[in-house]
Amino acid sequence: MDVKPIVTKRVYQEIISQFVEMIRTDRIKAGEKLPAERILAEMFQVSRPSVREALRAMETIGMVEIRAGGGAYVTDLNLAPFFNTFAPLLTKHENFELELLDLRELLEIRSAELAAEHCTPEIADYLEEPILRMEASIQSGDGAEGLAGDLLFHKRISEKSGNYILKKASEFVNSLLEISIKGGRALVLQNKGNVSLLYKEHRNIFDAIKANDPAGARESMSRHLMNVKEIYQKNL
Repeated sequence: MDVKPIVTKRVYQEIISQFVEMIRTDRIKAGEKLPAERILAEMFQVSRPSVREALRAMETIGMVEIRAGGGAYVTDLNLAPFFNTFAPLLTKHENFELELLDLRELLEIRSAELAAEHCTPEIADYLEEPILRMEASIQSGDGAEGLAGDLLFHKRISEKSGNYILKKASEFVNSLLEISIKGGRALVLQNKGNVSLLYKEHRNIFDAIKANDPAGARESMSRHLMNVKEIYQKNL
């Protein structure tokens, strides 16, 4: 590894900056194991505590995964751990639920549209699994299982959008989206008649994606989120 000696006071930040550049230029790739702390300290010409501080910070922001007894590995920029730490603070905002639904519209409507453009039989099977879990939950009355399927379906649509930046943006706000979906789902479940409607809306979104119908997917997702917003507005 080609590194530069650290000469500033904020040592750990300089270490992180060099790792960012090495990852950006593919000198280090996702899945690669980093050298041990002692070796990194020698390479950067810094103390081991400084290296340890940098590694912990990179773990928090999702740049590396530290495995117990197994060292540190570069990740594919997993932003969830970083945002999970601060997401609860945003829920204190007075209009959190409604404003977050606005954000969901920006992300998820476009994700559904792109997923429909890129959908293959394999992707369709991948997206249908959460829908089947929602269907089974209606028959069993297992609300927790239905919620899990709901969350997973929305996550997988963003994942299969084919847009790397959109996917990462969705990961970044994933904690907030989960809070929003859980809240919306709880309000829906207050009226059991809405449970079937929620399932049908998700099924319509899936059917449009599977049929490679971007306009239909966009319309179905938009209608679904609009209905969730109406439920919020009636109950808040």
